[in-house]
Amino acid sequence: MGHGTLVGCLDRDSDAPPMIAELLAVARKRLGMDVAWLARLVGEQLLIEHVEGDTAAVGVRPGFVRHHRDTICGRVLEHGHPHLIPDTRPEGYIPGCEAVAQIGVGCYAGTPIRLSDGSTYGLLGCGSSHPDPTRRARDTSFLALIAEVIAGCLWSPDRALLERELTWRRITSLIDSGGPDLAFQPIFETGEMAIVGLEALSRFPPGSGSAEKWFADATRVGLGVELELIAIRNAFQMLSVLPPAIALGVNASPSAIRSPALRDMIGCVPAERVFIEITEHEPIEDYGCFVAILETLRRTGVRIALDDVGSGYARMDHVLELHPDALKTDRLLVERIDTDPTRAALLSAFSHFARKTGTLLVAEGVETAAQLKRTIEGGADAAQGYYLAAPAPLARRAPARRSSEY
Repeated sequence: MGHGTLVGCLDRDSDAPPMIAELLAVARKRLGMDVAWLARLVGEQLLIEHVEGDTAAVGVRPGFVRHHRDTICGRVLEHGHPHLIPDTRPEGYIPGCEAVAQIGVGCYAGTPIRLSDGSTYGLLGCGSSHPDPTRRARDTSFLALIAEVIAGCLWSPDRALLERELTWRRITSLIDSGGPDLAFQPIFETGEMAIVGLEALSRFPPGSGSAEKWFADATRVGLGVELELIAIRNAFQMLSVLPPAIALGVNASPSAIRSPALRDMIGCVPAERVFIEITEHEPIEDYGCFVAILETLRRTGVRIALDDVGSGYARMDHVLELHPDALKTDRLLVERIDTDPTRAALLSAFSHFARKTGTLLVAEGVETAAQLKRTIEGGADAAQGYYLAAPAPLARRAPARRSSEY
């Protein structure tokens, strides 16, 4: 756990509001610790917002710190209950406590802070420079009580507005700097196992949260379509370096598909090489209008794929109403297809439907040779997954053809 500066957030005084400072002092004194701190979860990092006590004795300062699942802080947040380490020294070793020991914490107690809407705000922690074997589990009960009171102070309209502003700034900063990085995952046809296409996948800064979270956050602050479009634009720029026979798949929500900006971008690329994969981030309210937009795109040569077929997201009305050119099965369908006859039967049913309607069937999430064998036997026209090739930046990727023998 290394200390960092407060980067990418609103400039703010490190002093806590009076009520928060008082509660931190109560927690620290009641547990007999040197310091108490309030940390907020930001993506997969912790931002230490406020510290109260003798910071000279323990190296806890306001700013970003790394947060990993295998650390004590990570376990407190993941398991959702208080944790106490009376002695972080090697002779009192507890797995995961290395990070707090490195910053001079000899005795540690922490508890998650949950807001009234059920979300996890972050962590309330206390620490002393020296181990204290007299500490007991009941001390964390008091800490959890203080955390509940702090949660009540944190959740307010002002806090919600601040969170939205921080999110808006984070998203706009990424967009202004050129958008997310991209990785491209090959799609193999299941006959000769040759690459027939690539799917462009957005990649965000390490430790900042998943792609799904970034797009969800962007949508929440009104920047969802803008973030999608810049990712698509970046993907289209790579068409010129791909062999002419290779198709490119890009993900787009219904709102992005409705955007005139997407149609303008398609007008500048060889559209017949583009698959637009419709993501299920929002409902389609008017199928008639949306199908008309898809037909306009199809007239340029673009083909339409429906993602996550077989999950609860891609409903059958999407399949029936949108008339996709390709169906991409949900990875959970393939996950145990080699051991679960029900999944194998469902893939066969999709294959029969695809043949009858002239639709390409792509099996996503192929992780093993056995899964690949079953998807081919089940009638998939193409396959995609880590067993075949992992997503990678295009310039550094040189995937080899894989043998069709098992």
